[in-house]
Amino acid sequence: MPMTAAVLNSTSNNIAVAMQGLFIWNLNNQMVINSFDRDWQVLTADWNPDGTLVAFVSNRVPNRVQIVDIATGEMVDSFTSTIGTISLLDWSPDGQHIAHVGYESEEMVIYLWDVDSRQITQVLRPHQRLIPAMAWTPDGRYLASGGGGEYWDSNNFAVHVWDITQGTLRHELVGHKHLITDLAWHPNGDMLLASSSRNDDTILIWDLDSGRLVQQYNMVNPTRLAWHPSGDLLAVGSGLDSSLSIFCPGAE
Repeated sequence: MPMTAAVLNSTSNNIAVAMQGLFIWNLNNQMVINSFDRDWQVLTADWNPDGTLVAFVSNRVPNRVQIVDIATGEMVDSFTSTIGTISLLDWSPDGQHIAHVGYESEEMVIYLWDVDSRQITQVLRPHQRLIPAMAWTPDGRYLASGGGGEYWDSNNFAVHVWDITQGTLRHELVGHKHLITDLAWHPNGDMLLASSSRNDDTILIWDLDSGRLVQQYNMVNPTRLAWHPSGDLLAVGSGLDSSLSIFCPGAE
């Protein structure tokens, strides 16, 4: 079975690897310290902020999010969504929400599950056929989602920035011409990095306050993005040749 996700939690220094089963790999002793649903393909996974819990979805029940304690191996919570198969989830940095993506009425929607109340508190509708990428600002106030779909509709490739505290759409960022492959917020939360591959092959940097495009890089098939903790450098991985490029935003 292919690997569908590998998510690092820097607090615990563990990696959650999603494939046939979910495996928790510790970087310090280089050992698997726990595993879950080993007979089923795991579709998506993410950590809570302190690295003690991991949420995941497997095709055993593809519309159910399971939350497990990696130390005890016990399932501490779960919830079932009404949006069919959950293709992506992202736990907010403040630990309050789990955003998850699935189909509803032939389009993708984003549900926000509140960890404390154990209820769905918001439904975000970008009106896109695919949502392959999401990213929270470091303070958990904003959630960005990136889309993909038919070529004739530019909205399908837009990036949406949602104000979770207000339950409103802050920006619709239109600039890419193909599927959004990844999103990453600047450590200060003031700029958003978005990448798109194939017929686009660009990396765009957007300003949060104004919604203005501030910088563009061209690169063949950019698929993964990461900011340096200082915010001075960004790393971009290419799906074409598995290369890694380093950029310095703002430099001439």
